[in-house]
Order: sequence, then structure tokens, then C-alpha cells
Amino acid sequence: MTLSWVDGNSDGSKDYWYYDDDFHSSWSYLDYHFDSSSRLTDATIFNDDGTKDHYYYDYTNSSSVSYVDYKSDNWSTYGQVTDYTIGYDNGSKEVVHFDHNNTANWNSVDYQYNSSAQLTDYTIGWDNGSKDHIYVDNNNASWATIDYQYNSSGTLVDYSIHNDDGSSHTYYL
Repeated sequence: MTLSWVDGNSDGSKDYWYYDDDFHSSWSYLDYHFDSSSRLTDATIFNDDGTKDHYYYDYTNSSSVSYVDYKSDNWSTYGQVTDYTIGYDNGSKEVVHFDHNNTANWNSVDYQYNSSAQLTDYTIGWDNGSKDHIYVDNNNASWATIDYQYNSSGTLVDYSIHNDDGSSHTYYL
């Protein structure tokens, strides 16, 4: 059974709390915040594995962003963000992952998806300060990916075109 309660705030907003007291869900508790007009402003999911998801919603429809989801490595206010997702009004989204434990040779990977949930491009930030920006063909062109490589100063140093037939060409600048 899930227990819940509502906290009414002096400004008319409300907090709704839900607890998984029978341990049948992958979350321990949920926290929903509504403004005084009953619009969902943000939500936090405290997961059983100790991680946390915090969603912020554009409840006033004042930007092209419909939500932002931050994932943290623990429930603490000071937990490190492991990744975040930005969902846009047009259905596209951006997903960014961080290597905050420095266990890989990259520090971030930023994925862009179109409104059909197809990967369109991604950027890898390497620990040495350089980056790769890769475009993915979703339109049945003769190429599969194009990889632009930048040095730590942000200067394009080369690019590679990987074709559908398995061949590739690299151009040095």
C-alpha cells in the first residue's frame, strides 16, 4: 500500500507526498509540488537505489522547454548530478550524461533526439578538453555518421565521414 499526505502552504500551493510502504515500487517516496492554481511545478522521485530524479515543469508555458529532469547520485541536497534531460515542446529532447567519478576518458556526452525519438547528433567532451560532435543520418543518405573533432581550444582539426557501405574518409584541416 502507498501512504500519502498533503501539505497546504500559506501561499496556496500544495505538496503531495507518497510513500511506498509495502516496497512494491522502485521508488521509496514521491514528492509533487503544485502552485496555488493547482499546476504541477516540480516533482521529485526518491529511488530505492539511493538516486533521485527531480523534474521541473514549464507550467506557465513561457518557454520552448516543457520539462527538465535532473538525476542525482543520492538523495542529499548536495548529491552530484549524473545526468539531465531537457524535454522540448516540439517533442525533441536533449540527454546529457556526466562522468563525475572520473572513471572514463570522457567528462560528458550530450545526446540530441528529434520529435520521433531518433538520435540526430551527440557530442563527447573528452578529459583532455577536446570534443567530438557526431551527426547521425536519419534520412537514408549515403553516409551513416559525420564526426567533427575539435581540439581543447575549440578549433576544428579534422572530420570523418562514415558511409553506409562501411567505408570512411577523414579530412585533416
